[in-house]
Formats: sequence, C-alpha cells, structure tokens
Amino acid sequence: MLRPYAVQDAPDVLNLITQATGREGSLNRFLAQDAAWPRDKVQRRVVDVEGSAVIGMAEVSHFEYLPPGWLRLTLSVAPASRRRGSGSRLYGWVQEQVGDLKPDGLAVSVLDQDPGSRDWALRRGFELHAHRFASQLDLRPEFPLPEFPSGISLRDMQGTSSTDWDRLERLYGDLLTQTPDLAGQPR
Repeated sequence: MLRPYAVQDAPDVLNLITQATGREGSLNRFLAQDAAWPRDKVQRRVVDVEGSAVIGMAEVSHFEYLPPGWLRLTLSVAPASRRRGSGSRLYGWVQEQVGDLKPDGLAVSVLDQDPGSRDWALRRGFELHAHRFASQLDLRPEFPLPEFPSGISLRDMQGTSSTDWDRLERLYGDLLTQTPDLAGQPR
C-alpha cells in the first residue's frame, strides 16, 4: 500500500536509496538535508508498505545537475519484495507526479552493476544519457607512483586544518565542473 513518506520512515528509505544509488550516507545527514530542503524546490516522496514494513520508495525531486525543468527520479524496492507489484505501484505514483508537475524531463541513475534496474528503466522509455562507473585502485600491493615535477608532492589529509579542507573542497569544486559529464553545470 502506498502512503506519503513520514520522518519515521527515514531509516528504511535511506537504506533503499543506498541500495539504488550505491552511495551510503548517515541518517543524521539525511534528516538534516530533508529539513533544509528549499521550499521552492520540488521534493515529493512516497513509500510502499507491507504490514508495518517499508518495502519500497519513490522520490521525484529537483537536482542541480540536471537541465532546467528536469526532475530526478529515485525508485527502489527491497530485493525480497521485488516482482510483487511494488515497483509498478511506485511508478504509477511517479506518473501521477509527472502529470501534476509537468517537468521537461525525468532522469534516473542506475548502478552499472544492476542490469535488472537498467532494463526496468529502458522498458519505461528512459534512454542512456551518460555512463558512469565506479573505479577503484588497490594501493595495498607495491604500486609505483609517478614522478612529480619539482615542488609537487602528495600527502594525506590527516591532521590538517579546516583551512586545508576548505582549499581542497574549492579545488574539487573547480575540477569537477571540468569533467565532460559536468561541464557547464553549477559548481
């Protein structure tokens, strides 16, 4: 049964979002982001419950890194509850929201290692726009580091000041918008 999201659903919804996006976050941060959500930005969320258990969730929301007029869709169903109609109920709700909000487009991100979710999105008319994948480099075995020009060195961030963290964040923000998939997007 679908019902509006309530704050007591936050732990279950956060788990479902983590499952869909692969990005973990703390419950406190999730709640703080919800509390600080700008009133003029779209964020609509619903949960699917079975008994007292949240088995699925859908959210249609504003996302800065989409074209103007577009909204982001996050939809997730617990693995044990799949193929029992929850995804269809949730997507029906999404279609109602799209009819009401009339966005120019809807974007969904699907994990590269989740072909079932990718197929689900393709069957509903979503098209591949960008392909992102997680890449990792295991540095435990001996790893030859490149030689850097004079004056350049590497260090970790242990024991650094908030000023160092601020400098790193500014650098990251500057460099991120230089990647092809974020070119021209807000910092």
